[in-house]
Amino acid sequence: MNKALENTSIFVGAYLVVMGLTYLLSSLGSADLVVQSLDGVTSPDTAVSLLPLFLHICAIIALLWISLVRGMAIGKEWIVLLPMVAFAFNFIPKLSTIPIVPSAYHLLAIVIGAACPIIATVNKAKQ
Repeated sequence: MNKALENTSIFVGAYLVVMGLTYLLSSLGSADLVVQSLDGVTSPDTAVSLLPLFLHICAIIALLWISLVRGMAIGKEWIVLLPMVAFAFNFIPKLSTIPIVPSAYHLLAIVIGAACPIIATVNKAKQ
């Protein structure tokens, strides 16, 4: 799978699918569980409602892995920081009230991950 992420189309497709899953899970209220647990609000259904939170965290870890592998393939290992910022803006209570930031950082990760190999190829051709 690591070799597959060297292909730009596979990287973009995989990132979009997993990112879409995070938005679906957010709409199910997975990030709200973190805020509720920090406020001390618990309910009898907490064990049942932890599944979306667990899946959301797994999806974020998958995005981090996809970004890390792609970053190593294109020589931009720092690209993994972009989904980390999106993760922070999804789960930190005060930051989660700003809805556009995670989307912007996900878009930035996709654009950098897709465009950097093209820029490197153009620069090599000029030399």
